[in-house]
Amino acid sequence: MSLSVAGGETLPSRSTVSIGMTTTTPAQRQAAQYAFPYHWLPQENDGAWTSGRDLGWSYEYLGVTGAVRDAVLGLGPRSVLDFGCGDGRLTVELLERGVPAVTGIDLDIAATHFARGFTAGHVGVTIVCGDVADLDGSFDVTVAMEVLEHIPDGELERVVTALRRLTAGRLVVSVPTTNVPLQAKHERHYDLDLLTEHLAGFTIESVRWLHRPGKAERRVTRLTLNRFGVVRHPRVLRYLAERYKRTSLDADERTGAHLLVVAS
Repeated sequence: MSLSVAGGETLPSRSTVSIGMTTTTPAQRQAAQYAFPYHWLPQENDGAWTSGRDLGWSYEYLGVTGAVRDAVLGLGPRSVLDFGCGDGRLTVELLERGVPAVTGIDLDIAATHFARGFTAGHVGVTIVCGDVADLDGSFDVTVAMEVLEHIPDGELERVVTALRRLTAGRLVVSVPTTNVPLQAKHERHYDLDLLTEHLAGFTIESVRWLHRPGKAERRVTRLTLNRFGVVRHPRVLRYLAERYKRTSLDADERTGAHLLVVAS
């Protein structure tokens, strides 16, 4: 089964969830969020982490994005496939840090319109709206940041087969873990055993658990956004970002909200 989105593009879907009188799928929930390029709300400027709206999720997002970005950059790729690129946030992060060629691909036409806008002016970038199984090429690194949890069970094997074909070097994957509640827009959350099973044909080389929710993480958030006001001083924001990274970014199998692996 597939669902239609703006412009006539289709997205695969499997299960449905009822919300009042409305029936929708996880894919539809995700597509609806691209009415606004929400991945661009949190920003990093010279070590200061800020957001234009709610900082409640910004530290988690910036922490995971930075970890994924650095894992990719540490492999020294000349070409990267950003699978499930969404509105292009990670694509731009990689381009601005010197990756010569980045191809972003996503099924959501609204998301790829945003991605094309945000990557305008960059060289070496290609944004594709379509199915990864239809993509040709070979990439030093393929990255799937918070993507696999959106793919219905019946599509996973086909998608992973395509990623094996396209990946000449390493695959970098991050997913939400079973340590946190399943979001309505997700098909599943992961532990390491399930991720290993779903990445059949790849060999996992390194594992990192990210974002430990708890008192330390909530304390940073409250200091940044509370009923008295929003912190905007760059020096304070840099201090809070470093404090988050020291106390809450790295986690373990029992506490991590995200799982980051590098596979070959």
